[in-house]
Amino acid sequence: MDAQPLTRSRISNPTVFILAIATAVMMLALSASAADEAFWTIGITLDSPDLATPAVQWAIFNEDPVPEFKDRMRRYRGAYEKQVKGSKEERRMRERRSARITVEWDRCFRKITGDKVNLLTGAAGESQGYSSDGDDGQKWIVTKTVSVHGTPVCWCLPVEVQKGQTIQIKLTEKNRFDLLSAYESVMTNLPPDK
Repeated sequence: MDAQPLTRSRISNPTVFILAIATAVMMLALSASAADEAFWTIGITLDSPDLATPAVQWAIFNEDPVPEFKDRMRRYRGAYEKQVKGSKEERRMRERRSARITVEWDRCFRKITGDKVNLLTGAAGESQGYSSDGDDGQKWIVTKTVSVHGTPVCWCLPVEVQKGQTIQIKLTEKNRFDLLSAYESVMTNLPPDK
């Protein structure tokens, strides 16, 4: 029997037509489900009420940016010390230190193209989704610095992604990356540069 398109004149039993449509819909759903498994997904929210402006720029890094940040701090340590110590006032020293930390951390984003940097706001119930068909494995959710009472803060959270899975991340005060401690560890654990 030759395959012919289903037309109104060929459909004598409406049950057969309904079964054919149901089968087609199920096949589409199964193929869509298989396509979904080719992606990994991250849901991300911001819950940090101490931010003056509840918004952060963030991206997904394929490698941990902390070692690069610390290397740059070590490399320019002498110049940083002169800048900070050249300030007579404590307030001015803190401002210069905060500026240095912010500049060096945000330089990590040079590897990320602009279309890969996202803006997340902390409005009530606000969340953002991100999906990728990129490689599975370890990634880092990294934000640019924001200021809390004059101190630069950011997030740098390692996550393990796998195709077909969704990870939920909430950026809170408790899971921030301690930029100031990282800075202090570099500045106090090395002999002065000459």
